[in-house]
Amino acid sequence: MLLIISTFFVHIAFLVSVFDIYFKSPVVNGIKPQSSPLEAPARRLVLIVADGLRADSFFQTDDFYGRNAPHLWYTAQSVEGVQVI
Repeated sequence: MLLIISTFFVHIAFLVSVFDIYFKSPVVNGIKPQSSPLEAPARRLVLIVADGLRADSFFQTDDFYGRNAPHLWYTAQSVEGVQVI
């Protein structure tokens, strides 16, 4: 009987986690618009979106490692024409 009850609660936990993951909005609210007095360096903008790498998780800092995705930060800061604030 204990096995049946624990199995039921595990399945409920899995079901709740699926709804939490897939039905949470990935839209980040509260971002202030940015403007620059400089002329745009290009006429087109190409965005490469990696699955699971949202802007809020990329920009927030971690207590243990410092910045999240340090390789992407280094690449973005070292390549000319790429700017990450």
